[in-house]
Amino acid sequence: MFQVSSFKFCDKKGFSIIEAVIYSALLAVLVLVLSQLTLSAIASYRTARIKEDLIVSSGRVLENFLRESRNASKVYLPTTILDNDLGELSLATSFQPLDKTEPETYADIYLAGGQVWIKRENELPQPLTGSNLEVAQFKLLRSVTANNLEGLRLYLGLRSRVNASETISLTTFAMLRGGYVK
Repeated sequence: MFQVSSFKFCDKKGFSIIEAVIYSALLAVLVLVLSQLTLSAIASYRTARIKEDLIVSSGRVLENFLRESRNASKVYLPTTILDNDLGELSLATSFQPLDKTEPETYADIYLAGGQVWIKRENELPQPLTGSNLEVAQFKLLRSVTANNLEGLRLYLGLRSRVNASETISLTTFAMLRGGYVK
């Protein structure tokens, strides 16, 4: 005779459809959490990199400003722009003259293309700030005492071109060598 076998829907070998859906949902949540952690780590790295660029560039500007100012005999006023957020500094120095026929040389620290540059006589200009940064303030104030001692105050403000909320502002002061060495 005819014998019909019965089918079992609950086999102990393998997964049921409900178990597969639950495992897929757990895997999706795990992937989502890991992707958020990765994106957060990338954002933190970018922020740290921007802050490092701001610190390194501002340090380079301050170092060159202080060195050139301290070696200068006077501020060359015809090409210096004072008391302006987009200032320019020209210094006359007898430190390391090019030859004996010209006892004074000149060094300029100026803005161009949103960057701070330095140009020494008979040299090519060199950028002091990175191209991913923008100069918000490069203000110079000249001080002259009653004894004719000359000094310069620099207000420097830099911001990131990538993230404008990342900024740094610094101030420094330097006496010119010509102001205290006779």
